Amino acid sequence: MLFRQVALAFENQFSALMGQHLPYSVIQLFPPHLRFLYLSHNRVLTTDTYNRTMHLVSRDLWNAPTVYVQSMRRSPFGKIVVAGVDTLLDRVFGRPITAGEVRVAAELAERQQQHFPADMWQRVLDNGGYVPIDIHAAPEGEVLLPHEPMFTISGPDALVGHFEPTLIPIFYPCAVATHMFMHTEQGLKPFAAQAPRNVPDPYMGILTDEAAHVGGVKNTSNDASAVAVEGITSWGTIAHRYLSLMLLAGFSEYDAFKRVDEELVGPVYLVDLLDTLGSGVPAAIRVIKESKKPQHMHAIRPDSGDMAIIIPEILRMLAAEGLNQVRVVNSALSGKGSLAERKR
Repeated sequence: MLFRQVALAFENQFSALMGQHLPYSVIQLFPPHLRFLYLSHNRVLTTDTYNRTMHLVSRDLWNAPTVYVQSMRRSPFGKIVVAGVDTLLDRVFGRPITAGEVRVAAELAERQQQHFPADMWQRVLDNGGYVPIDIHAAPEGEVLLPHEPMFTISGPDALVGHFEPTLIPIFYPCAVATHMFMHTEQGLKPFAAQAPRNVPDPYMGILTDEAAHVGGVKNTSNDASAVAVEGITSWGTIAHRYLSLMLLAGFSEYDAFKRVDEELVGPVYLVDLLDTLGSGVPAAIRVIKESKKPQHMHAIRPDSGDMAIIIPEILRMLAAEGLNQVRVVNSALSGKGSLAERKR
């Protein structure tokens, strides 16, 4: 109960901070990352401008009942795994719209001498800040066919339309979860998500890992995701930087892998720094055969080259040494953003 009270207090304080009105002149004094954070949480601002222009030309019809259906028209796999819906809907509708959000958006329109649907947003404020809509959503992890709705939103036309741009990103986590799910069905076992490093917002990394978890992934390389996503554990390997340091210090690949085996619970040997098949894999095999850990706790990771050639050869080399339970993992097996295990 105490933890729930603390979480609720934090949510209330965050909502109050993000939802308070700040004049344009003050917002422009913020450093860019704080300015972006503040404005990106303003749900009155974060929409397509055409929603305001459409309200202008059809303001006598803005309250007409409308149903918005979110679905994927096609999938390369013929099915879609629902993921991220709860998180997205909660981010958009989980806290009341504030008068501060409305005022900041209204000041933008006024400064640009453009129309602002004040009557529409006043109705929301009169409703305690809650948008007068009904939402029906498929549960997380449900497998749908193309055109089957992930969720539907019904309510006044202009309000339903206003939130469409903030709901379209649901396609991304659903695509991630679907890929992880389908790779499992195709003989790959995704076991570690690698949160995208090239996205400007760390939130997207956590969202990616949450979606991968829905698709069957149990581990992540992102510590923040391990805290944010229930049921997922942070899991690390080694990088080329470690191997380079060891070699520059006079150690061999065998020495580097030996340390990995001694220090890590689930050692993964990155074998492509010098010569994948000529030196990296043989060094890893030597360490695995000497290790006190059972075979299934070890993994070999090639990270470059033609995987269609390299992975079968690694499996052949392992089988020749009786190491049939050693895993071979590679991000190319499951697309960017995840590590996958090749099943025999």
